[in-house]
Amino acid sequence: MWRGGGGGGGRGYRGGGSKGGGPKGAGFRGGYRGGFRGGGGRAPAAPTSWKRKSADDKDALPALRHRKELLDALREHAIVVVSGDTGCGKSTQVPQFLLEDDRTNKIVVTQPRRLAARALAERVASERGSTLGRTVGYAVSRDKVTTLGTTRVTFMTVGLLLQLLIFRPQEVEEAFTHIVVDEV
Repeated sequence: MWRGGGGGGGRGYRGGGSKGGGPKGAGFRGGYRGGFRGGGGRAPAAPTSWKRKSADDKDALPALRHRKELLDALREHAIVVVSGDTGCGKSTQVPQFLLEDDRTNKIVVTQPRRLAARALAERVASERGSTLGRTVGYAVSRDKVTTLGTTRVTFMTVGLLLQLLIFRPQEVEEAFTHIVVDEV
């Protein structure tokens, strides 16, 4: 299920699990009515499905079919919630959509565990044909594999991002254009 909300201002994205109101594959729905820069949304003509057809085929990832819809929602709303089945491409493809959409985008993707952050960074770097630490990197605890000025997608633990937001909020705001919170 997609929930778009917000309205003008900064751009953001929150990736979620398969939980949420309504049936699976319910598509885009207006949401986030908590007063964050407006609220509201629009509904599509037909529901969309995020079920994966093949485990090995990257081109079969359901997220790829929703690229334009996701990017349009991000342009229109400050916060977008994406929900889909495990393996549909939320964690690997959505950051790449943002990366390819604008050369100036700098994305941080949070993961609940250090191993997940590192593994996803390796996977995305591999899919892009890049060396880990160049365009795609990770930062967990004291282990950081990024290149200053070059890394545009950084996978990190939720705890590390929270520490950065608490102690260095200005640096986070200047360093990243998008924050993707995965496995909320």
